[in-house]
Amino acid sequence: MARDYGGSGPARWRRGRRIAFLWTWGSRIFLVAGFLIFASLPTMLALSMGGPPAAPDKPPVGPPCRAITQAEFYRGWKGGPKTFVFLHTTFTRRRGNADCHGRSDGIAKHYPVCEFNAPVQLAITSEGKHFWFDVGPGKVAVVEAPPGTARCTVTGRFDAQALRD
Repeated sequence: MARDYGGSGPARWRRGRRIAFLWTWGSRIFLVAGFLIFASLPTMLALSMGGPPAAPDKPPVGPPCRAITQAEFYRGWKGGPKTFVFLHTTFTRRRGNADCHGRSDGIAKHYPVCEFNAPVQLAITSEGKHFWFDVGPGKVAVVEAPPGTARCTVTGRFDAQALRD
């Protein structure tokens, strides 16, 4: 036995079913779109910032740092030096802070350029070669470390008041 209550015409929406259908599929699409936007936020933020700020291509202006020996670097300090590695180059300083950026030599080789505020003394190791510099107390230095060498330049006096303002 078979029962058929439909008519001969095409199927029609029952009262309120069209709104329920649109609500169900609309909420699903909204959830998927919201999830995709939320999941892509880290990538969009990284791309919108354009990566780390590039170091200026102008060479630093000032006198070169005084080169010292390893013995002079380790003489007379009670505390250990602060060490970090950036772009395969090891930097060691006595005091102060560092701000580093990468610079390209034009042939896709990147090397670090770091600005130190009041480091007193610096030690740089690049490709197995060691360099030690005496900056002096209260001075700002910029160190460029192209592969196999290091250049240190004293760029001025450190002004802590400018940091607070």
